[in-house]
Amino acid sequence: MKIAVFSHKPCWRSPRSPSGYATDGGFPSQMKALSELFDETRIVVPCDDKGPWEGEVPLTGHRLSVVPLAHPPGHGWKRKVGILFWLVRYGPILLREVLYADAVHTPIPGDIGTLGMLLAWLLHKPLFVRHCGNWF
Repeated sequence: MKIAVFSHKPCWRSPRSPSGYATDGGFPSQMKALSELFDETRIVVPCDDKGPWEGEVPLTGHRLSVVPLAHPPGHGWKRKVGILFWLVRYGPILLREVLYADAVHTPIPGDIGTLGMLLAWLLHKPLFVRHCGNWF
């Protein structure tokens, strides 16, 4: 079974990572654990060419790969408007990944996770939604 993960978690290229990408925090360990439950895991996230090396954790796991997206433009209400233009370019990629997957995982709130959740719901894919907030 294949799972696609749609997240807003910023990632970056890393020559030190077997997948070619890394990030920080607990996300890599969550994705590694999730990948052990599935035959293939594809993480659909915004990626930069370079990242902060301090605190970097490689994205690794069982048959785990990263599908890089550009960051949606803007902040606040400008981001909400900008996401419409971003979708012209990246919407086909999001759709392709949902169609390819047998199930979808979306940490929310976040625009990319919400888009993945809506596509999975519209296409009747099994959906695992996790609230991913902070203590504030």
